[in-house]
Amino acid sequence: MKSHYLLFILIIIYGYTSAQNDTTEILDFPPYSNEVSYSGCEEILAKTPSAEDLVIYSDSVIEFQNIDPRVPLKLKFNWVYKDFFTSIGVESFEIIKDNQSIDKIDLKDLIHMEAANYIEENGEMILRPQKTIYLTDLNLDSFLDIGMTEGCGRSCHNIYWYYDPIKQTFQRDYTSYRPIKYECQDDKIIVYTYADWMQWYSIYNAYIIHQDSLEFYQSFEFNAGYQGEKYYLHIYENAMGDTIKIDTIPK
Repeated sequence: MKSHYLLFILIIIYGYTSAQNDTTEILDFPPYSNEVSYSGCEEILAKTPSAEDLVIYSDSVIEFQNIDPRVPLKLKFNWVYKDFFTSIGVESFEIIKDNQSIDKIDLKDLIHMEAANYIEENGEMILRPQKTIYLTDLNLDSFLDIGMTEGCGRSCHNIYWYYDPIKQTFQRDYTSYRPIKYECQDDKIIVYTYADWMQWYSIYNAYIIHQDSLEFYQSFEFNAGYQGEKYYLHIYENAMGDTIKIDTIPK
C-alpha cells in the first residue's frame, strides 16, 4: 500500500503521461490564434478564390459569379435599420438562381449582434451603419462560404452557411466551430477549433472534414491552474469521450 502511495506522490511531483491505447494518434493541438493557419493545404488553397469580406449597408444583390465563376448564384441581402441599439442591419438574405429565389433565410432569431455603426474611409471614421458578411472556406473544399457574427460574450461566435457544389446552394452549418488551423494529410483533412475558455482553462476540438459534414475526432483541454497553479494539466479525449492521454507539466 505504501509503495502505491509513493508512486502517486512521484506522479504528481514529476508529471504523468498515460495512454489507453498506444496506437491512438495524439494530435498536436495549436495554441489559440486570431489568424487561421494551414499545413500541407497548398493545393486546395490555390483553387480557392481570394475575396474581401462583403460590407452591406443597404439592400444589396451580390453576383457571386463575380467572386467565383463556379457558383451560379446571387445573394440578396435585405437591409432594415431602425436605431443603434436594436437593429442587426441585414434581417434576411435570399439565394437566387436563374433569377428565381430558391431560399430565404430569416436572421432575426439567429443574429444577436447589432449592426456596426462606424466605418473607416480614407483614414477617418464616419457614421455609416453596416453589416460585415465574411467570405471564408470553412470546410476547405475550395468554395467560399458565408458567415456573420452571431453574438459576443466571453468571445464572439460566427454563424456560417457553406456552399454545396452538388446542390448549388448555401446550407446552414450547425456546428458553429471556430477554426484556428487546417492540417491537410494524404487521407484526411483535420481542422483544429477553439471551443471555449474560462479563467484557468481552455478547450480545443479537432474534426475530420467530410464533404458535407464534420466528424468529431479528438479534444484537448489545457488547464493552467492545476494543483494550486504549480502544474499545467493537458487532457486528451477521443471521439467516444474516453481519456487517451493526460500530462501534468511543472510550470
